[in-house]
Amino acid sequence: ELYFANHQRVTRGMDSIILILLEPLPLYLIPSKYYQLKSMMSRRTYLEWPPEGAKQKLFWANLRAALQTDLPITSEREE
Repeated sequence: ELYFANHQRVTRGMDSIILILLEPLPLYLIPSKYYQLKSMMSRRTYLEWPPEGAKQKLFWANLRAALQTDLPITSEREE
């Protein structure tokens, strides 16, 4: 998925990748064969999914801001 997304970014000339981590991932734990991911994480801001329900609304707000679109505010996860 990362390879495909990066290929689309390069061929279309758009920097439209938003990294979302489902759990914390320190850079030193990423194997060298995933150098693209390591490079992207060191150069870009990324979002981490919070396991705490109270912080998930903030996650969705941050994702909306990153996408710069008006996504619906309510979802099945928030209800």
